[in-house]
Amino acid sequence: MEASVIYHDGEEVEVGWFGLMLYRLRGFWRTCKQTDWKNYFQGNGPGEVTWKEFTGFRENPNDLGCSAQWCICVKGGIRMRDGNYYYRNITVSDLERCVDKDWSDKVKGKVAEQERILDLYAEPDCSCRLGFHCRCPYHKTTKH
Repeated sequence: MEASVIYHDGEEVEVGWFGLMLYRLRGFWRTCKQTDWKNYFQGNGPGEVTWKEFTGFRENPNDLGCSAQWCICVKGGIRMRDGNYYYRNITVSDLERCVDKDWSDKVKGKVAEQERILDLYAEPDCSCRLGFHCRCPYHKTTKH
């Protein structure tokens, strides 16, 4: 039989296969007790946008393009006490060329679309609280 080393109370302990399984089972049980499994697959409940910021376009260091971010904080419902934070990236390949050819309406449209998608995180049925986007009715069909 092969022995394994586990850390128990700050000390190394050498255990066999059965002891290792008991150690892992205890860790799983501890995780289940500390986790909110009841609410894991639920939506967030009604939320309120408490903070929203647009960073503005900045040049990418390794690319000709520019990128910007919308950042948001949503509180309320079964979210964490400090709220959940989300962000959306907006990338434009060549901002100067877009302005020169009067494509600024396209860029403004991209910014407005990402803001609209970001605001959906405050909806009661949004289940993206823990990054579970595939069950969310708002973000599963949205192209990221």
